[in-house]
Amino acid sequence: MRPVVRPTHAVVDLARLVSNYRAIREHLAASAGAAPPRVIAVIKANAYGHGAVAVARALEAAEAEGGGVTLACADIEEGIELREAGIQAPVLVFGALSVSDLDGVFRHRLTPTVSSPSAARRLAAAAADSRCTSRWTPG
Repeated sequence: MRPVVRPTHAVVDLARLVSNYRAIREHLAASAGAAPPRVIAVIKANAYGHGAVAVARALEAAEAEGGGVTLACADIEEGIELREAGIQAPVLVFGALSVSDLDGVFRHRLTPTVSSPSAARRLAAAAADSRCTSRWTPG
């Protein structure tokens, strides 16, 4: 028997995405009794196939009034794609950093995840090579 292939069709409603995002922030703020927290929105793998740039733009616009969203991606290339699309929100790179890509962290204002002492040393060396003299602190 041949397997039946069923096409999948996903519709992403960006207005609903923003509404859900705001509801999560409000719930967390109410639970903590404080201002809404910063949220990390994981949009790796092209927002799981739903369009990372479109999702990032919608979330960034939702926070234009002063909240705070950090976008998380899997690798430097995904972060660069967001920056090249004009995204200004902080971008956290979850994945391991390859030595050849480290200068992209500084050129594109990405926040790396440092997972080992050797990665920290490589990142420090790349910062020196890039003449990175100032600290960029997200949000």
